[in-house]
Amino acid sequence: MRQRSAEQRHTAGRSPSLAAETREALARLNLSPRRRRGQNFLVDRNLRDALLALAAVRSDQVVLEVGGGLGVLSVELAQRARYLHVVELDERLVPWLRERLADLPASVHHGDALALHERSLEPPPDRLVANLPYSIAQSFLVHSITALPTLQDWIAMVQLEVAERLAATPGTRTWGLATVLVQAACEVRIERRVPPEVFVPRPRVWSAIVRLRRVRDALSSASVQLVRAGFAHRRKPLASSLARAGLVAADERPIVRSVLEALGYPPDARAEQLSPDAWRKLPAVLAERGVLRRAQPRP
Repeated sequence: MRQRSAEQRHTAGRSPSLAAETREALARLNLSPRRRRGQNFLVDRNLRDALLALAAVRSDQVVLEVGGGLGVLSVELAQRARYLHVVELDERLVPWLRERLADLPASVHHGDALALHERSLEPPPDRLVANLPYSIAQSFLVHSITALPTLQDWIAMVQLEVAERLAATPGTRTWGLATVLVQAACEVRIERRVPPEVFVPRPRVWSAIVRLRRVRDALSSASVQLVRAGFAHRRKPLASSLARAGLVAADERPIVRSVLEALGYPPDARAEQLSPDAWRKLPAVLAERGVLRRAQPRP
């Protein structure tokens, strides 16, 4: 009998690597990842299992996965959850996902995750677990907090710089619009930094697993309008930014400055200095002073 090579003996009885399975699937589908869609497929089984362990999905939960890809996470999630919704934009992957999930409590939705709203998914999801496409990671997390109010927990793979931005503290360089909108409703924690080599194709940057846990309602539309106006000119005093956006009259800027002082900030405070709680309070205080108005469209 012909003897097996050392490599054959070493790998006997072991399943193929996730990287090998991914490359084989991509070849079968004659599919090349699209960078413009932020497609980076997870090919490290240990990291996938770590992501699943952090998610700790229970059998009574409804899970949302955005960017199902080849189903590396999808099958595992569907086996753990009461129900799984997978949203996938790439029409080339939808039939593959539907075939892999055919016998499991799951649905595959072909479409743009940024168009999801609270009536899009039935049963409504209470948890997100996903390797989010890089092209929409930050936008989707911000969108989902308001558009999908039933979501209570998020475990997501994102670019490291996005994770650091969402977990930033007021007044720092990375504190910005997305930070405020997320932290106003959620606690944010970076669970793990992830190197590029666990993906195919390899991204040019590090990634991170970030956890969001909802602790209060999302900001009101009035607060969001103020936040967006403030960060549109983040280096200017907030009173000036709100006047430029048409939310207060130019001659009402002194009133805005006095409101900021009442909230415990310098009168010339900039948007980046305010905490999420201050943004939550600001519309009501400005309205009490009779200075808050709707923004008028620019001609």
